[in-house]
Amino acid sequence: MTNKSSINPAPSCEVFGGRCGIKDAVIAVTYRCNLKCQMCHIWQRADYSQLPLAAYKKLPASLKYINISGGEPFLRPDLPELAAVIKQTCPQARLIISTNGLLSELIARQVKEIAEKICPLSVAVSLDGLQDVHDQVRGMAGSFAQAVKTIKLLKALGFAKHNLKISFTLNNNNIPELPKVYRLARELGVDFTLAVVHNSDNYFNVHNNPITKLAEVKKVLSWLIKQQLRGWRLKSWLRAYFSCGLWHFIKSRQRLLPDYTGRSSIFIDPRGKIYPSDISAQPLADLTNFNQAGWPQNAPVSEPSWMICTARMAISKHPFKVCFWILKNKFKKHAVLS
Repeated sequence: MTNKSSINPAPSCEVFGGRCGIKDAVIAVTYRCNLKCQMCHIWQRADYSQLPLAAYKKLPASLKYINISGGEPFLRPDLPELAAVIKQTCPQARLIISTNGLLSELIARQVKEIAEKICPLSVAVSLDGLQDVHDQVRGMAGSFAQAVKTIKLLKALGFAKHNLKISFTLNNNNIPELPKVYRLARELGVDFTLAVVHNSDNYFNVHNNPITKLAEVKKVLSWLIKQQLRGWRLKSWLRAYFSCGLWHFIKSRQRLLPDYTGRSSIFIDPRGKIYPSDISAQPLADLTNFNQAGWPQNAPVSEPSWMICTARMAISKHPFKVCFWILKNKFKKHAVLS
């Protein structure tokens, strides 16, 4: 199957020629989880309320990118039917399912069923280190082996490299693991994506300590950016810019680009509450009575963040700035981070 410390908020949608529409959404379809991750305490939640399938027919048809997340989304037994409803409602959207990879056989079986109806489909499997480091971060022995098994099963289904990803979440305890996991992704023939721990009373349900080992982080991110700028793949160059923005956010808690959360991107929790992002505490609306025509053009942005779901729209809206950075740094021999 080939198949508030941030910079100024984003300008009004009117700058872009009227209502810009919501393009990017992270949808947590359940808060049930089978791991006990250090940076996320969703597994401690007692409220497992979740929407019926019909509620997802209210999603804005303007969506272009949808990340189906959790908890662990594969703990929802009707996930194949749910994905079909989402794709039918948002036919132009690219779907990615984020998983911890623990339920290898179930994941492979359901992904095969989903992929027969939805193309293109991507899957991101979380890996936060090799062997014991990943198991410690994720709170369960053997979780690394299961995640790798899941990746291999999905590859056996025919997933192309760019539709299968390893998702690495950077924290104070796994910084040296980043190059190791990147190399593992290359060995397995899958993509590598990056995030950093954030805090959220609403979603992650935890206050993570900010990264303090700045020199160590700068070193590994400088190395990663050099890898990402090699070759001639635009998507890798854009990820290099994202990595640069991640370093900027880690050291300053500020964004390289304006924040469009609540305007172009949203987060929807399993009850249907709509937030600017998954670190936001104040809901903007409810999916059960959502009306995009009445979506406020001045919807508030989220708390400061730099995640792919909150950076993607900003990167797409500022192509000249991003391209200038890529051209400026593509052929540099020395470090690109300051």
